[in-house]
Amino acid sequence: MPLKYIVFPEDGYYIAGFVGAIKDRDMLDDYKSFFVSNEWFPGLNELTDLSEADASQVTADGVANLASMIKDHFQQHKFSPKVAVYAPYDLPYGLARMYSTAADDIETHEVFRDLAEARAWLLATP
Repeated sequence: MPLKYIVFPEDGYYIAGFVGAIKDRDMLDDYKSFFVSNEWFPGLNELTDLSEADASQVTADGVANLASMIKDHFQQHKFSPKVAVYAPYDLPYGLARMYSTAADDIETHEVFRDLAEARAWLLATP
């Protein structure tokens, strides 16, 4: 499983850490598994950590399919999360920006090169 999840229910978010080589199918399967697990519940925001990801096998179609699947999931739950993405390297940063344009109608999404900035933005009270 290339995605590792750590849930902080008391703080209202989880970390989705991408580790190692990631393929399009991995992203879809791992998010689907997490969303049906007993760890995820509507109301959780997300900190995506791409610092250990090898995203060289992720395609534009894979990003679009992930955005579509996640939009469908959140629409079913009538929930619009806040998502901070930590992407310190160029390729994952670009893919995260591509995803953010595909999912901007269901998520409040920002991409950061600094982990502390990403976490501060995610945890800031509106």
